[in-house]
Amino acid sequence: MPEANDNDRCYPYLPEPSGSCRTSCSTREHCAGSRGPADFEEKGWPLDCIRDECVPLPPEAVTPG
Repeated sequence: MPEANDNDRCYPYLPEPSGSCRTSCSTREHCAGSRGPADFEEKGWPLDCIRDECVPLPPEAVTPG
């Protein structure tokens, strides 16, 4: 089972369940970063999967709440 700090090791991707690091994505769930404003401080800026790569969402797509 991967350790919590594996998320940083594999950034900008989340690790596979096996613990290996992804090299591409097919959904946002494969990307690191926060899932909403509540966890910005802990998990960083939200990322999205665009053309098989995890990229930061533009500021206008992130609404505090």
